[in-house]
Amino acid sequence: MNTKRNGTIDLLKFAFTVMVMLYHTGYCFKGGYIAVDFFFIVSGFLMAKSMKISVNNGVAAGTDTVNFILRKAKGIFPFYISAWLITFIATVSIKGIGFCDSFTTFLRSFYNITMTEMFGNYDMGHRVQATWYISAMLIAMFVIFPIRKRFTNGFDKIIAPLVFFTFIGMAYQSGSGVSAFTVGYKSNLFMYNGVIRGLAEISLGCISYNISNKIKTWLGFLLCICKNSH
Repeated sequence: MNTKRNGTIDLLKFAFTVMVMLYHTGYCFKGGYIAVDFFFIVSGFLMAKSMKISVNNGVAAGTDTVNFILRKAKGIFPFYISAWLITFIATVSIKGIGFCDSFTTFLRSFYNITMTEMFGNYDMGHRVQATWYISAMLIAMFVIFPIRKRFTNGFDKIIAPLVFFTFIGMAYQSGSGVSAFTVGYKSNLFMYNGVIRGLAEISLGCISYNISNKIKTWLGFLLCICKNSH
């Protein structure tokens, strides 16, 4: 698998991460929630890029999906669990919560610790508020990856656009646009809004990857014509 990093994307990730942090202070970047849209779309883009090899690698879709999600989760988990532990200890200390209550909260935090809270257990135990995105991303990829691996052309040209535009329609009907889906744990269609948002925008990332490849092909073709004309 190609592990070469994209400097431009990394720089944008840093900029949008700062935006999210400032947004959660409540003092600036009131529209900072759009940074989450960026991260979902980039996640879909990079997933599609990584699947360029895995689509035809001969590995069963289920096995390939599990391996992909585990690799993704493994890269995130050390940072995630560090943030969780720091905020847990700080919360217990500042609020003066007793040992028994702290231990109970810890046991109830299984879904939060394992980054699976968006399956429907967002409010159990201790959580780091802004990290719902990580759980929603992993769940959405867990759904999208095997479908795209099995039906790459059909997903990119039919399923992904349908999912994305259905999401846009839902956002429009909400009366508040995409901002209605900024609170990731509100329920809609028997699942959290964050998962719906993840499914839609990761699908858009897959579409964006295909568009970028076509643009590269067209540019390469034009450059070839220019060189031959000289």
